[in-house]
Amino acid sequence: MRATDMASGDHQAASSTTVVRAVGLGLLLAAVGGATLLALGSGGSPLLSVLPVLLAGLGYAVVRMPLRWPVTALLAMLLALDVSGDGDGVWHTPFAVLGDLLHKNIDRSIPIPGLTMTGTEVIFVLLVALYAYRRLTGSSLDVRGQIPTAGLARDLIVIFLAAAVFVTLRGVTSGASVPIWLVRRQVHVVMFFLLFQIALRGPRDHVLLGRVILIAAHVKAILAIWVQHMGRLRTGGELAQGTNHGDSILFALAIAIVVARLFERFQFRRLRESAFLLLLPFWGMYANNRRLAWVMLGMGLATIFLLSPMRRLKRSVLQAILVLIPVVAVYTAVGWNRQSVIFAPVRTLRSLSDSTRDRSTLWREVEDWNIAMSMRESPLLGIGLGKEYTEHMPNDDISVVYPEFRMWPHNSVLGMLLFGGLFAFTGMWLLFAGTIFLAVRSLDRARAPDERTAALCVVVAVLLCLIQAYGDLGAAFAQYRIVAGLALAVAGKLAVATGAWPASGRRTPRLVEAPLSAEEVRR
Repeated sequence: MRATDMASGDHQAASSTTVVRAVGLGLLLAAVGGATLLALGSGGSPLLSVLPVLLAGLGYAVVRMPLRWPVTALLAMLLALDVSGDGDGVWHTPFAVLGDLLHKNIDRSIPIPGLTMTGTEVIFVLLVALYAYRRLTGSSLDVRGQIPTAGLARDLIVIFLAAAVFVTLRGVTSGASVPIWLVRRQVHVVMFFLLFQIALRGPRDHVLLGRVILIAAHVKAILAIWVQHMGRLRTGGELAQGTNHGDSILFALAIAIVVARLFERFQFRRLRESAFLLLLPFWGMYANNRRLAWVMLGMGLATIFLLSPMRRLKRSVLQAILVLIPVVAVYTAVGWNRQSVIFAPVRTLRSLSDSTRDRSTLWREVEDWNIAMSMRESPLLGIGLGKEYTEHMPNDDISVVYPEFRMWPHNSVLGMLLFGGLFAFTGMWLLFAGTIFLAVRSLDRARAPDERTAALCVVVAVLLCLIQAYGDLGAAFAQYRIVAGLALAVAGKLAVATGAWPASGRRTPRLVEAPLSAEEVRR
């Protein structure tokens, strides 16, 4: 009797499970069908009509795989996809609609009023919810083989978030209406750090990350080259940019990855391979037509050279530099006042430092002066996010192309010092100093060439973000926020892997990673 009852109960449970699955499948199909009809009726890109089906398929696949794969795919799309405003609006790829969904508010692409979240923010919420569900149910799918993050990295992100909250509240209490896009520029750094640190395992994923960045740089380089070509056909001249200014970080970081890898594992075969990999990023940087990109590249390569150990390649480069110093000095002196094509690099260098020869440089110097004078209003607590600096010295009005230039200035380092004051600025900028600190400690204790390459690239990545912030809009570009969050996540795990910093409060020895199992290799 009991056996019969148990069998009956099992049958009922199985039937209930089947019904639940059937209902869930029906709701999913109904949601996908409704979303498809809504996309078709929106009058937008035809790609939107197949987007719900693609999202449903991707959602099922994501639930079945470790988070590192969807997060890596998201990183690739964020870095490689263009948006509709890139390239001065001259030309964009058919995939720009996906870039718009990821980077811009969803209601701009899909007629859902009030949905002011970006696609990336929606994906972040879903992935974190999936991670939390797996942890609550005891699943080890995401934690198997994962190295914990250094406690210092978590502390830095908490301090950064607290400072961001303070500067926002300071603006609100000062009577400013803080727009969501200003808050988003701060919160996204925290968002990307959390996403990368829960998804990535540690040094095992560094090669994959490097390849994603290199591929994205090559895609954007091809885009910049093609946009400039189309611009010359339509306008007869060179465009102001090929993609967007944030890609200066992407190009310089991709080049730094190749060079750092070459310094750590020099072989003549790798030299030919590296030259091939560097061709498109250099060309793309040239086509993107940004002076600051060359400053990033020069300082990034100098950082790699100074921090790398003295090996054969470094000795050869040092000897070449010593020989070329007088040649470069004479070349610069001769070409300082000349307009010949051969002296174009000298003109670029002069335009960065001589405001009498470049109106843009003069404008930025006046802006820096106005920000510095505005700091006297509240040097310790800042004036708060959402407020504007005061133009003590009249400057060119660029509100036609950038209406918020006094609310988020081009020199965003001085801007954050103005908005947050000494205390909040220090709290936010500790994140960058701490990331470099962890990376340099890891570099000193790293044993494997890939670990040293990763540590070097983290230092360069932070340096590129700081240069972008000082020379231009900084966090206004997605590449800045992505790279800043990724750099801290990589440095935090690398520090624990090398024994440079403990995962928790007490010191732990260097962790030796176990080899990948057959199941992990398949995943």
